[in-house]
Amino acid sequence: MRRLAYRHVSHFDLADRARELTARALRLQRRGDLRRASLTLREATALDESDAARWMLYAHVLVGMGQRDDAERAMRQSLFLREQRGEKMKANVVRRLLLNLAGCTS
Repeated sequence: MRRLAYRHVSHFDLADRARELTARALRLQRRGDLRRASLTLREATALDESDAARWMLYAHVLVGMGQRDDAERAMRQSLFLREQRGEKMKANVVRRLLLNLAGCTS
């Protein structure tokens, strides 16, 4: 019977993989493949949940796909992270974007 070797994955490995996926998602977005870009960004945010800018990029792609509820959730995660870090100005920008998104759906 073959034994599988356990490989410890560090936080840095996950963050690097998340950056690679984000770069791939940006290329997909530029090509207009929003579905694949959103799936790639969803994976990247799952690997590194602490990147507020990545959450906003994910929200932007979701808005482009017309998935406003999911985009709002991604923006709220970004807002939470910005507030947690004390990034008041950036948090205010996210709040205004959320208000604009809410205004578009009513």
